[in-house]
Amino acid sequence: MSDRPWLYFDVQAVQTPDNPDRGIARYVREHSRALEAADRDHAVQFVYNLRLATGARLDGIVDAGRLAANLHDGPCGAVPEDAPFVYYVGSPFEERIGADDIWPRWARATHALTAVTLYDLIPMRFPDVYLSSRRLRESYEARLGLVRNADLVLAISASTAKDATELLDVAPERVVTIGAGVSDFWKPPQDRADVFRRLKAAFPELRPGFLFFTGGIDFRKNMEGILHGFAALAAPLRAEHPLVVTCKMDPGAERELRALARALGVANDVLFTNYISDDVLRGFYQTTDLFVFPSLYEGFGLPLVEAIACGAPAVASDCSSMPEIVTLPEARFDPRSPASIAATVTAALSDESLARRLRSLGPDIQKRFSWSGVAERTLDACRRARESARPSPSRRPLRPSRPTLALFTPFPPQPSGVADYSLRLVRALARFADVDVFVDGPSRLFEPIARSGARILNRATFELLDALGSYDEVVYAMGNSEFHAFAYDALRRRSGVVLAHEIRFTGLYSWYGAHRSANPRFFADALRTECPNAPLSLGEKRFVTPEEADEFGILLVTELLERSTRFLVHSRFAAEIVRERRPDLADRVQEIRFAVE
Repeated sequence: MSDRPWLYFDVQAVQTPDNPDRGIARYVREHSRALEAADRDHAVQFVYNLRLATGARLDGIVDAGRLAANLHDGPCGAVPEDAPFVYYVGSPFEERIGADDIWPRWARATHALTAVTLYDLIPMRFPDVYLSSRRLRESYEARLGLVRNADLVLAISASTAKDATELLDVAPERVVTIGAGVSDFWKPPQDRADVFRRLKAAFPELRPGFLFFTGGIDFRKNMEGILHGFAALAAPLRAEHPLVVTCKMDPGAERELRALARALGVANDVLFTNYISDDVLRGFYQTTDLFVFPSLYEGFGLPLVEAIACGAPAVASDCSSMPEIVTLPEARFDPRSPASIAATVTAALSDESLARRLRSLGPDIQKRFSWSGVAERTLDACRRARESARPSPSRRPLRPSRPTLALFTPFPPQPSGVADYSLRLVRALARFADVDVFVDGPSRLFEPIARSGARILNRATFELLDALGSYDEVVYAMGNSEFHAFAYDALRRRSGVVLAHEIRFTGLYSWYGAHRSANPRFFADALRTECPNAPLSLGEKRFVTPEEADEFGILLVTELLERSTRFLVHSRFAAEIVRERRPDLADRVQEIRFAVE
């Protein structure tokens, strides 16, 4: 038996209010139960968030003696000893949970290894749908930083593991497929007719022989696609096999789906149930003639496994992880083609040989997708990672052979002269330093063009990597335009070297005050601080003309100099002007001559 735990498993995904009984919350709940059963040496400690609701959501997950509050100084305030340990983030993309709760500071120790469960990278596959706003992109990019730099990425399917190596460039040796499981709750009925009678009492419109789909109001669940596919079936087949659709949806979404069903001429043969309990869901799985799963992309596809475990014949999309579950090619279809959906559904209902093979898959599913198997693979992967104790690429050696730099800068394809300069600079720096370039936008937009020898990362990832002690120095390329607002933001939070391409920043401050600052007097306050003798009317305009700046000696360089550890300029003339502005900080100013090819 271990003297103390060495694997700390974060279960706070179960505590989030969004769908606590489905999806990721269900996975974490079942995973934790299986880990506890498989952990014969008491090596696992389960940790939860003290600030989130507990109650019934944590009841029955693990034995009370194995569950501890996850405080910033360790589980129940106890910091693990210096022996290597693994901190396992059960769900790294919980948007409602802050970074310090997802990955607490005590778990960033040099002798700690980080493991994460990776469910999918669907937002990267469909960025226009899921990352349409700046806030979403930055939040997602920050969490991707945790996954990219984890010592161990535990994927719930081979498809997700492939995405980790291809989309995130995670080294294959750091990715392990642990899979997912189906619990004993999902099983064939003892009396199918009796289960149907009880469903019929709850849903009087229900007709025997129904097709079944459970999903969500989510683009990739392809709710409209299944209605189009159902409408493509022959009318006699639709009459004999009506469609039941169950998912949680607001009144507006339900009205739209009902309107689509009417427009397709199938409204009389479609039953929408809205959200149902697991007991009722199991009943539908147990009594359907065919489960149809038309999702465009799944990290795993738990409903598909649950339906088959309950004895339902099932057909599914021929993409992402679903071929790992539905192994018969003739039982898969193109989810974007109503004709393909209809043809596969027709074959499954009309070809008795295929139907028989589909119905026989239940026992095989229970064997292939067991939670005990998931737990054993998890423990084995974490144990091997701990024994090898290879540091994450983001945890630099105490005495690295090369300097490590973070550079905040505009970068091609942004239309900025500084962007072009920085590309040339990074190519030169990369010959003798490890450089991470932090950009204002999705990193994937910059990488194909840059080819600079450096990593290109979204700015939101910096805080995570900086907490790991990844950088010897942080450099902020500063110019007099909106392209530098994100670097200015970062400098206000963390001091570093300022590489000043200008010494007058009135344009930057004016833009920042108008577009980023919550303080309507941002520009006026900055002007008053640096130039107290300038007319008040200049600040009220929230900008100054070049002529006004010249007349009153306005630079707005003082704050940048104060926040810098060193202030690099491109000429002796610029260095002299900045030193005159703050003689007490003159030793910070250094001349780095502008280079040409």
